[in-house]
Order: sequence, then structure tokens, then C-alpha cells
Amino acid sequence: MVSIFPNSLFQNLEFDKISNLLKEYCLIQDTRAKYFPLHLEYSKNWIDKSLDEVLEFKNSYEQNELIPVNACESIQESLEYISVEGFVLEQESLMHVLLFLLNLEGLQSYFKDDAHIKNCPLASVAFQLIEYNSDLFKEFRIIFDDKGQIRADASPALKSISNTIKAKGYEIDQVFKSLLFDYRKNGWLSEAGESVRNHRRVVAVASEHKRKIKGIIHDESTSGKTTFIEPDAIIEKNNELFSLEIQYQNEILRLFKVLSQHCHAHASMLTNAWEMLLYFDFVRAKALFASKYEGFRPEVFDKPQLKIRAGKHPLLFLKNKPSQKVTVPFDLILIGENRILILSGPNAGGKSVVMKSAMLIQLMLQAGMLVPVHEASEMGIFQSFLGDIGDHQSLEEDLSTYSSRLLLMKQFLEHADNRSLIVIDEFGSGTDPKLGAAIAESILLALNKRQTFGVITTHYSNLKVLAFRTRGLVNGAMVFDTEHLKPTFQLKVGRPGSSYAFEVAYRSGLDPQVIEHAKNRTNQDQKELETLLIDLQRDKMNLEDQLVRMKNKEEGLDKLVKSYEVMAFELELKKKKLKVDQKSWEVNASKELALKVSKALKDFNTLPKTKGAKEILEHLTQVKEEVQVKEQELNKLSSEVFALEKGNQSPIEEGSFVRLRQGSETGKVMSIRKNQAAVALGSMTVNLPIRDLVLVKEKDQELRTDNRIKTVLAEEKTVDPTLDIRGMSKAQAIELLQHYLDRALLSNVHEVKILHGKGTGILRDIVKQQVKQYKGISQVTHPPREAGGDGISIVHIR
Repeated sequence: MVSIFPNSLFQNLEFDKISNLLKEYCLIQDTRAKYFPLHLEYSKNWIDKSLDEVLEFKNSYEQNELIPVNACESIQESLEYISVEGFVLEQESLMHVLLFLLNLEGLQSYFKDDAHIKNCPLASVAFQLIEYNSDLFKEFRIIFDDKGQIRADASPALKSISNTIKAKGYEIDQVFKSLLFDYRKNGWLSEAGESVRNHRRVVAVASEHKRKIKGIIHDESTSGKTTFIEPDAIIEKNNELFSLEIQYQNEILRLFKVLSQHCHAHASMLTNAWEMLLYFDFVRAKALFASKYEGFRPEVFDKPQLKIRAGKHPLLFLKNKPSQKVTVPFDLILIGENRILILSGPNAGGKSVVMKSAMLIQLMLQAGMLVPVHEASEMGIFQSFLGDIGDHQSLEEDLSTYSSRLLLMKQFLEHADNRSLIVIDEFGSGTDPKLGAAIAESILLALNKRQTFGVITTHYSNLKVLAFRTRGLVNGAMVFDTEHLKPTFQLKVGRPGSSYAFEVAYRSGLDPQVIEHAKNRTNQDQKELETLLIDLQRDKMNLEDQLVRMKNKEEGLDKLVKSYEVMAFELELKKKKLKVDQKSWEVNASKELALKVSKALKDFNTLPKTKGAKEILEHLTQVKEEVQVKEQELNKLSSEVFALEKGNQSPIEEGSFVRLRQGSETGKVMSIRKNQAAVALGSMTVNLPIRDLVLVKEKDQELRTDNRIKTVLAEEKTVDPTLDIRGMSKAQAIELLQHYLDRALLSNVHEVKILHGKGTGILRDIVKQQVKQYKGISQVTHPPREAGGDGISIVHIR
């Protein structure tokens, strides 16, 4: 079980707010009762499965095909009664069961679609496990209509009774109208004329005339001026109607009894299906909530670590989102030797936000929620979470803030281990700075010895120095813009930060003379250290910028050199091959002439030897010698080409990709024996001399495969104008984009749309990178904001 210490940690980190916001997305009250408050797990299998399930729902939502879960009333109590044989459910309970069955019918219809099963395999399997069929739902539909009302034809008996009731009601109505006419004519009725008392239709008679009408008196008005009488003429008919209504209710009761028996027969399925629906409702809530704070699924490792890329505080992001205010992301890596981050920087610079965000993100992950990080993040698993945040002053226990914090530190040291994540805000504050700094240093060393992970904010210089020289600790700083005297809220790991107390004081508008006096009163060593930290940060940033520029230039230069070398080699090779082709053409032409010469020589030997004949013989012999010389030149050029190709390639080994020197088909070398190589070409393996093979790089092999794919795609004449890559991994998106853009270029379309969503922008950047590789694409634009904005890329094709 995951342990949390102290109990107020969830509240201090605002994890309780996350839980409450998530709860609002649940549609069924029982879901909220069952799954809240949120609990944490440390089983990697559970966390992976939970994240995958939420991702399925999130992807289906973003594709406008959300797995259908609808609100319905609780049937938990009804399930207990259903399990009792012979128990008859009331109409309201049966109606709740019917609404629940409508949910199951919607899910059954959804998972009949193969595309939905493919996109949501986990949810599909969970639904199949309950073994639902529509038999029970059909029984309900016999009795209840679309509005949940009992059908008049729910059974033959009910239909007959219903028709008889209508006829008897019509008969009573006619008699009653006749009586009313006579009584009104005689002036016996009060102003109301008629009414209903004790479920019986009665006439409203002026009390002075009540003895003139035979019947049963049911009631009198408060004033006594009106008497309500059921005339003898309709008493018997009303009795008959009342009897019919009792028969009607008895038949309904019989139908409810039959329906309850059917429910009892399916009690196990209903119980399992109800649990599944509540879980689907919970997962659906997590998916919809994640789409609001742009949650993603990181890779999870079964060990304690933090490798957060582009992390954001979810509540801060949700607060800034409506006003389109930017929430500055942070990168935080605590892995291996770097386990505890000592985070320093100016007040109001974002230290506490980063610290809280790191633990809050980890808590959400272990609660099975997608987290506001880049999908390339790699998260670990912790078994305990400890935090010292806020004021712990206790009036009841007569403890000061610092005393409370020391008591908390004592408990931390008792519980912290190598699978703990700890956060401490303003470490060591609350007492004399020198003493507080010394105690904080000792506690930090003790935590580090236990190999605990954590984020600790501080202003104490000794802790920054300790982090420099102690393995396991790493400095971090919140960057401060010294030029404009304002925080940037950017986290930089690897260097300490300054508190920038005087710079912040200047920014706040404090009297410069007061600030100068404070500077003079400040300990000289402290001033020098703060100045050194400021200079160090500025120099480090400048150095990093220079290194980035130099690295970019170096990479660019390397690419140019390599490109030049490849181009020079290819040019030389092309020149040689061109000469070979020319010489080959000449040799082939000469060979044809040589054949004619040989034939002519044979014919010539049969003719008389004259002077002219001798000259012809010499000419023919000369031609034959020229052909032999050209063949020798051709062999020499071919050898040079072979030497060039061989000199530019690594030796051919098992596993190498090769092609025939005189062909384009590629294959893989399976084995080598002496000068022969067994090469797999398609579905067959052939033995070929190594001298006839040319080494092909794996990337070239992939390119050739892509070219074959493009050749097949070229046969397709149409292409879908829209491609949806939302929710895909980077590798999946690139592969699908390449195939799709190939088809689009080979078709006669002028533009296509790529749906990638907004998110972190990684899929949008992939689209931009891929289209740059195609000369046939003129530009990429985005539609207006109301039509999707930068969540859609429109690719324009020349």
C-alpha cells in the first residue's frame, strides 16, 4: 500500500482539488461513491493497464467516437433484491434497471463495429467478459414503451382489461352527463357541478337539494353549502369500473413479478455489468478530464525515478487556459546518481510550483491518470510520498512553525527510504539562519544516505554548495531575467540560483537608498556568493548558447563535408560508368562488325588470291584487332568502377544487405562460404559470387522497400482528403504520413487535411518535417480558429 505523510499532504499539494474536478465528470452517483477519494497504487501492471484504458477512452473522445456511457440511477439496492428469488421489484426500480440495460445496449452496438474493437481492445474485452445479450432487454420492452410507460398491450389480459375499462368509462360518462343535465335543469347543482371524492365521480349539489337526489353522500364542503353525492344510477357502474381497475393493477403486478423473475435469472450478469459500467464511467471521467489539461501517457518503469519532459501544473494550466496565458513547462530528471534536486531562485519565481508539480504529477500517475507531460517522459513508481509544505504552527500542541517542522523531519527520517519521494518547501527556514542552515544540511545528508528522491526549495547557500560536492544531490535554479528584472519561471537543472533579493526589491519600487543601505549592511561573503551565482548563471547561459551555436555549425559543416565527399565520389563513379557504357556500346557495335568480318574471311578464303584481295584481308584483320583492343579497354574501365565501388564499402558479412552489381534487386546475406554468399532474395535463397555483389546500407534497403510501396501506391487513383493521426505515437504517425503523402502526390488532389490535434505540438511538428521532403508540396497552412486552428494542417499540392 502507498503511504502518504503527513495526512494533509493531499490538501497541501491540491491533489484533493484534482480529485474533486475529476469527480464532476462522473455521470453516475455510485461511481463517485465507489472510486472516490482516489487511491494510489504501486503495481506497474495496474498503472500500465489503467493508463492504457484511459488513453483508449481519450482517443475515442478526440475522434468523436467516445465509448457510450449515459447517466442512470443507482440499481445497487435493486441488485440485492434481485438476488432474492420471488422478490417483486416496484415500477420505479424496474425503470432504473431498464435505463441501465439501455446503457448495455449502447455498448453492445458500439462494440459490434470492428474499428471500435481495434481502437479500444481493452474496453472491448471488458465488455465481452460480462457475456451480455439482449434477452432481458427484450422482456422489458414488451412491458415498457420508449417513454418508460407501461404498454396497454403488455399482455393479452392487460389489453382486454384496458379496452373494457375504456368502454365502461365511456358508458359512465354518458350516464353522468345525462344526470348532470337533468340536475342542472332542476337547479339542484352548485356552481361547480361535479367533482371527484374517494376516487369516485360525484355531483356537487346545493345542500338544500341533497335529499332530492338518491345516492351516497361522500363529502361536504367546508362551508356546508355543497354536498358531494354519487347518484344511484352510476354506483353500480362505478363499482364495476373499480373492479376492472383492480384487475388491471393485479395484471401489472403479475407482469412485474415475471419481469423480476427474469432479472433474478440474470442476477450474476447484471451485477457484473453494473460494476463494469461504473468502471467505464470512472475511466471515461479520467479521459475527459485529461483532454482538458492535455494529459498524455508516459512510459512507466518499475523503479523510482522522475524523467519529466515539458511538465505543467494541471491546475495552473486549467486556470491559464481560458485567457490563453502561457503555462511555462519544465524538464526535470531525477534518475541514477541525481536523486534530490536542490532548487533555488528568487521568491515568486516558480520554485514552489515546480516542486508541487513534480509530486502532483507522480500522484496522478499512480492514481491511474494521464499526466500533463510530454509523451516522451519516463516515470517511475514510488511507495511513499512525504511532504513539508506550508505553515505547521500548532496552537493546540503549543508548537512553533519551526518546532513543527523539526518534528516532521524526525518522522521523515524514520519513514524515508530508496522508494520515497519527498518535497520540502523553504528547507531550514523558521529559525536562526545559521543554525537552520546547519540542521538542514545534516537532514539533507541523512536523506541522501537513504537514497531518497525529492525536490527541495531553499535560499541557503550552504545547501547549494553541498549539492555541488555531494553525489546524489543536484542543483537547480529558476531563471531570473536580470535585464528586465522579472522571473521567467523557467527551470534550469545543473546550477544553483540566486535569490536576487536586491533585484526583486528594485522591481518592487522600494526606495533605492534603502536598498543601497541594505547592500552595505549585508555580510560581505554573502554578497560575494550571491554575485558569483548571478555571474555564474549569466556566464553559463552565454556558454550554453555558444555551445549550441557551435554544435549546430559543426553539425552543418560535417553534413557539408559528407555531402561533398559523397557527391565527389558519385560524380567520379558516374563518369567511369558513363565511359563504360560508351565503350560497351562501341564494343557491341564492333562485335557485330567482327561477326561480319569473320563471315567475310570465311567466304574470302574460297576466292582466288589477288592483290586487291590481300588488301581486303589486311583491312579485315585490322578491324578484328581494333575490336579486341576495345574489349580490353572495356574490361579495364569495368575493373576501375568495381574498385571504386569496393573501396567505398565495408566488407560483405552475414546479415549485410546487398544487390547484384548489374541489377537493382536487394537481398540479405544469410551465410558466406569461401567466395560464395547465400543471399535471400524475396522468397528464395541463391548462392552468388561475392565479387558480383554490392553492399547496400540498411537505410538504402528501407528506401528501396519504400520505393516498392510507392510503386504499388501509384496504381491507386484516389486518396481520402483527410488523414487523422491524433493519439498516435511518433513512429506510427511518420510511417502513416509517408504512405499517405505518397498517395496524395500520385493522385490528382490539390490539397489534403491532416488532423493532429493541438496537444504539445509534437504531431504538428512531425507533419511540417515530413512535408519538407516533398518537392511537390507548395505550402502548409492552418484553417481559421473556429474550424480547428493549428490542430489541423492543410497541405497544398502543386
